Order: sequence, then C-alpha cells, then structure tokens
Amino acid sequence: MDCEQIGQRRTLMTEEQNEQTQTEKPKKDGKWRRRIGLVLIVIALVLLALSLAERSSSKSIDERIAEIQAANKIPDEQNAALIYNQLLQDADATDFSSSPIDNQAYYPALKRPWLATDYPELKQWLSDRQPLIDKLLEASKIPQCRFPLGIDVPQMSSRMSHLAVMRHWARMLICAANNDQAVGRHDAAMQKYLCVIRMGEHLHQQPLLVDQLVGIAVDALAVMNIKRFVLQSLPTKQHLELLEEVLPHNKQHWLREFENARELENLYQRSQLGFISHSLTEWWFGIPNEKAFEHAKVLLLRVLSDEHGTRILIAVRRYKDTNGQWPENLDVVKPFLPKDILIDPANGGSFVYKVTGDSFTLYSKGPNNLDDDGQRNDGKDDWLIWPTK
Repeated sequence: MDCEQIGQRRTLMTEEQNEQTQTEKPKKDGKWRRRIGLVLIVIALVLLALSLAERSSSKSIDERIAEIQAANKIPDEQNAALIYNQLLQDADATDFSSSPIDNQAYYPALKRPWLATDYPELKQWLSDRQPLIDKLLEASKIPQCRFPLGIDVPQMSSRMSHLAVMRHWARMLICAANNDQAVGRHDAAMQKYLCVIRMGEHLHQQPLLVDQLVGIAVDALAVMNIKRFVLQSLPTKQHLELLEEVLPHNKQHWLREFENARELENLYQRSQLGFISHSLTEWWFGIPNEKAFEHAKVLLLRVLSDEHGTRILIAVRRYKDTNGQWPENLDVVKPFLPKDILIDPANGGSFVYKVTGDSFTLYSKGPNNLDDDGQRNDGKDDWLIWPTK
C-alpha cells in the first residue's frame, strides 16, 4: 500500500470517528441535562419543604412567645417595671455622661465607706440625684417586676441601653450607701444595699439571659458590700434580721428562670434568622450560645454561693458578738442556720471555714469541689467569700 492510500485511509477513519463522536455527544448532553434537571427538581422540593417548615415554625415561635408573655403578665399595681420605665424615659435619670462613678479614681467608693471630704464631687453628684434614689427605693418595695418581652432587634437594642442604665443606678446606690455608712447612717445604708439586692431580683425575674446576667452583676455588687457591712461595721440585731429576710437561702427559682431563658434565647435567634438559617447555624457551629449559657450558669452559681456565704457570715458575726471570738468551725453555728445553707450551690458540697488568728477565711470550693486553699488561678476555681478581695 503506497503512501497516498495510507493517507486516504487515515482520513476516512478520522471522518468516521468524528461522525461517531457527534452522534454520541447529543446522547451524553441529554443524559447530563436530565441529571441536572432532576437535581434542580429535588432542590426545589427541599426549598419548598423548608419554606413550609419555616412558615409553620414562625407560627409556633409566635405562639410560644405569646404563651411566655401571658405567663409573665402581672397587674400594673404589682409591677415595679412601671416605676423603672418612667425613670428610663427621664433624660435626667438616664444621663450618666458626666458620672463620677465611671472614673477609676472613685472606684474605692464602690467598695468601702467614704466621706464627703474624700470625694466632694461625687458627694455633690449624689445629692443632686436624691429624687432618683428615692424613686428607686420606692421600686424596691414592690416584689415583682415584668418588663415587656420584646425580642426583635430594635427592642433588644433599646433593652441593652436600659440595662446599662440600671447597672449605673445600682453603682450609684452602692456609692450612696457607703457614704451613709461612713457617717453612721446605717439604716439609710441598709435601705440602699437592699434596694440593689431587689433590683438584681427584679432582673432575674425576666425570661431573657441578658437581663439575668445584669441581675447577677448587680446582686454581686450588693452582696460584696453587705458582707463588709456585716463584719466590719456595727450592724444592729434588726439589721441582721432584715438581711436574713431579704437574702433567702433558697433561690432555686433563679436556676429555673435561667433554664427558661435558654428556650427564649433560642426562640429569639430563630425569629431573627429564620428556621432555615437557624438550622444551618446549629448544624455548622453546634448549639448556639451553649458556651455562653454554661459560663453564665457558673456566674449564677457563684453569686448563689456568695449569698449562702453571707448568711453564714451573719451567724458567725452573731456568735462573735455573744462569745467574743470567732467560732472554731461551722458546726457551732449550724443550729442557727436554715437547713440547707451550709450546702454550697456551686457543687453540692460544703464550704471551707478556717480560723486564722483574729480573723477567719470562708470560701467555696467551686464547681470542681476540690479544696484549692481559696485560690482561683491556673485551673483552681475556689471562690473566696471572706475576706473579700
């Protein structure tokens, strides 16, 4: 076969292959089109199902929120929130732009008694706000408090601003109480300390985690100063009895309210993100805010331990007043305490009490229930109740 014939044969084979390829290509294209079409149909069905689920979910979210609102509703005359809301609409009551308590130089006034000569500017600032203090004292006489639920974005933004103001109010009251104590106005000081305790309780009654976290901070500030008042001032028998009345040893409802806040926080996220986005967020990142909730629970248990500890300090103080010395151990004062007060809420175990010369140490062993000698660092989680840092 000569070269010309070989070339002709190759050309013929190439043409045959091209014809075969052109014949097979429409078949493959059609096959892929059918596959893509099927995938698109499946995606459309899934999106339709999720859309229907989101509509159903939105309805159930609204229904559940309505149920929570109904369960939290109380008569206006029994609601301290009415007084708070009036104050929150008052520009003078909410303006802390020139507040001395935000200055680090005045931080000692939040932690110990002080005189007008120590901080004359702070004393004048507090005197100008006596009407505000009087209204807050009025609100503290009402046991219950329910703010509007409001969980959409604009309402939550406003809520955050209001909570910041309430925290400033608590700091203002503590500074005023510490000044009262320094000049011997112990009854007035006690009123303000207990007002802050009540404010913390009011915030704990709300079904939102953010309110409860501010409630924890407010309560902790009051308890820190009350402990010092009990052991370093001259409280009367009536003062101690009043503290025992306002600091109930059993605050298990705080834990229940905290757990309820988990549900509402979840509803809030779903109402803002929608069912699809919320589900994808859960699938991709895990349970939303779970770490935040666990951290918040540790803080809550810590403040409950502090309150148990404060009740113990009252019994210890009474023993000292009667016997002239601190008790050797907590068994000595156990008969004078409520049944479960010596059980640490943080771990279900016991508190640690040690007499050291003319003083003593009292602390919680923290969530791990291990005695780390009152230390809190490098994995140690003890919580010092007395002396305060």
